[in-house]
Amino acid sequence: MRLSAAVAVIFAFGTSCIAQDFARSWYPLQSGNSWTYRNESLSGDMAHPDFERWTTEETIVSTVPDSKLAGILVTKRTKVLNDVLSPDFIAGQKSFPDSQLLIRRNCVYDLGFRVYEPGRPDRRNDLLRGELPPDYCFPFAKGTTRGRMPTTSPANEYVWYVVGFNDDPFGKPGGRTFHFTSHGGSGTSLDRWFEEGVGLVQEVDEHHGTYDEDRRQLVKSTLNGKTQSYQLKPARTGLLSEDDCGGPGWRHFSRADGTGFGSIADCRSYVRGRR
Repeated sequence: MRLSAAVAVIFAFGTSCIAQDFARSWYPLQSGNSWTYRNESLSGDMAHPDFERWTTEETIVSTVPDSKLAGILVTKRTKVLNDVLSPDFIAGQKSFPDSQLLIRRNCVYDLGFRVYEPGRPDRRNDLLRGELPPDYCFPFAKGTTRGRMPTTSPANEYVWYVVGFNDDPFGKPGGRTFHFTSHGGSGTSLDRWFEEGVGLVQEVDEHHGTYDEDRRQLVKSTLNGKTQSYQLKPARTGLLSEDDCGGPGWRHFSRADGTGFGSIADCRSYVRGRR
């Protein structure tokens, strides 16, 4: 009986390690790897928005096993390289403590800042209670979902849908790019483009109606000692309703394949055809 129990433990441990290695082949969170992003916050007039634009470098500084969390604890350091604002834009906080991710089996969880702050939810306890949804679970497949939990709202907020695989021009040419979309609350759409073997390549969080938009775009990565630069086509997001076609919206938003509209009438016709 003891031998059987020991074999079971060894098998479970080996299976977990294989799953964690599989996750890191999709999302290379090894020490020393880094990603440089161009970031934007936009608000006000969609055609001529107020803005803040800055560049960040995210570097993996350590990876250590964590027996309590049953995974590999990854510490990431973010450095701001530059920052430019328009005259009327109010800048947000840009200096943060190191953050942590957890590779647990074939999933990656965002645990937040490494340094505990009073009043901040303890995501580790949420994870241990089974209440923290993963950021990513591998492999991806078009048509699948992730992030649905027992506490998820009826509106399925922050449930991610894999809506495309190389279906638009916003990933790396010749790569394997998956497009996720989610609903982040009233009037807010969330979109991510993830490249297998690289990580997040683009992200757009946008509030429809009163215009607010946050964007990230990968410009350089250093993975396993190899540095690569990216010239990605800026991502465009889809419509939530026919109201998005008004004003400059028909020029701003796009079809599911990333193509734009020729006119307001073309935009509205597309929305009506999806109903």
